[in-house]
Amino acid sequence: MNEKIKNNYFIKNHVQAKNLILETTFLDGYQKTKEIILFETLNYVALQELDAAERSFFALIADAEPVNETFRKIKFKSTEKAFVLSFIIPGSGQIYAGHPLKGVLSLSIQAPLFYFGLNGIQRGYIFTESIPSIALFQGFYFGGAEYAKELVLQRNQREVEELSLAILRKAKKEVSF
Repeated sequence: MNEKIKNNYFIKNHVQAKNLILETTFLDGYQKTKEIILFETLNYVALQELDAAERSFFALIADAEPVNETFRKIKFKSTEKAFVLSFIIPGSGQIYAGHPLKGVLSLSIQAPLFYFGLNGIQRGYIFTESIPSIALFQGFYFGGAEYAKELVLQRNQREVEELSLAILRKAKKEVSF
């Protein structure tokens, strides 16, 4: 069972690893090793289930206060929120994801394209000005919303990696591989 848990963690099949970990709690006579508790903690971090990761980590290490502060500081951002913000105001999803320059750049590209599209309709230049401007605006608009989601995913992944490293540093003394 231990090897299955570790293998699923390493191939990033975190849901299956979690299911195997949960199965072990119902096996008679199964005693979790410190190594499996460490993998359980890292797996919960990868799944962004910080409460469960924190409980598991405290079961592994008695003096976990320095890492406990790291658990408390992490706030994962929502990909859906970034997506919706970019639809409401172009560039705001990138700003929410922690990239204000990319957000301002996105807005500064999309606003003139939208203006030129509407201005072309008003002046009667539908085929030469409006359609190309609106087509470009639409590409940047939908692409910007998707890009905001991607930026949030990257940010959340960096948070997971930093927390995992802090856990491994603290657990190094407790668990031998």
